[in-house]
Amino acid sequence: MLTKDLIRARLSGDTVKPQFVKTDDPEILRYAEALILLYGEGEGATAAELDESAAALAAAFRDRKLADGLHKTVRDRAEFSLPADCDYPAARVELFRGTAALLRSGGAPESLEDVRTAVFASVPSAAETFAQGIYCDLPECERLLPMRKMLVREVPERYNVSLVQSLLLFASKLTVTIPAKSEPAFLRRLFRYMKFFRLLFTAEMTGKDAIRLAFDGPASVLEHSAKYGLQIASFFPAVCQLPQWSIAAEVMWKEHPRKLKLDESSGLVSHYANFTAYQPEEIRMFADYFRTSQSGWTLDDMPGWIPLGGQALLFPDFVFRDSSGREYPMELFHIWHAGQLEQRLKWCEEHPDRNLLLGVDRALLKKDGVLKERLEASDYFGTHGFLFRDFPGVEKVSKLLDSLA
Repeated sequence: MLTKDLIRARLSGDTVKPQFVKTDDPEILRYAEALILLYGEGEGATAAELDESAAALAAAFRDRKLADGLHKTVRDRAEFSLPADCDYPAARVELFRGTAALLRSGGAPESLEDVRTAVFASVPSAAETFAQGIYCDLPECERLLPMRKMLVREVPERYNVSLVQSLLLFASKLTVTIPAKSEPAFLRRLFRYMKFFRLLFTAEMTGKDAIRLAFDGPASVLEHSAKYGLQIASFFPAVCQLPQWSIAAEVMWKEHPRKLKLDESSGLVSHYANFTAYQPEEIRMFADYFRTSQSGWTLDDMPGWIPLGGQALLFPDFVFRDSSGREYPMELFHIWHAGQLEQRLKWCEEHPDRNLLLGVDRALLKKDGVLKERLEASDYFGTHGFLFRDFPGVEKVSKLLDSLA
């Protein structure tokens, strides 16, 4: 994603409009090709060296902000070496002290290379620690690893998507509208992305033709807003993968709330490869272990929506079925889902026959003592709920299901 200073957007009244680039612009494609070549052939170069070379390329480009944004798009695909797990500042102190002692002795060699050899000989541990340089732990000294293949056209496509993602980092609300008759496989995968990124949302039917998903944005989350904003932004490419979609968001831009509206006519291309086969690792592991360890139960880890009455919809994380075919949907609530949990618990207490299982991350209760007391006092949560850390374990869920069955 782009940093705030690299976002190119213009205002039209109270609406902010990203300044998308043409993905077939010859000048942009030539510049993108040069960047890909720079990183593709730059294995082993330091981050500082790559930035310097990219700056030289950008100097000849017509729009420096655009050039830097395109460079950031390519750079985000790159991976750099990580320093070893050691105390580099302390090792540098030892190295410098050894150097000072050598110089004070009056017997220091004349050439710089001989000085280095003598110092490393007197401080043996430093030779291996600083094999890549004495400041190899600093970000600008990290070295480029082999670059993953990137097509030239991907650069402007990813750049355009990044413009929207970067604006969504400052959203207070986001609404996504999709056709209710979209291909079921695409809908299920989209909902899985929503769950995977642990987003706050409510869903409802708008008439018979569309589903409206309303998300709380990072600006409405009091704690962990930066992390939540990143997850909202990371979710957006999954929306672009749908044949038909529209979004409406309220973002803080130029110190004022602005409207952001887009749909599939914007031509945005998702870079999420193999979208229909996507499955988060934690969900896959849970599903695989449940299926191999539990008899008498079947698990649907790609459930559709469940009507809650009126226009409201529920998108469970899993649906379990016993041998008689009775369903037990399960919904998980994470650290910023306090408001949703209270609403869902109230609905469950009014509809106990729906057998909705509620899993609650313990981190949520650490931040909300009132909610903790509410769960402890709830008879429904006592029979249909459980606590977990990060992601539920199969044993705990199985025990709860067996008790209900």
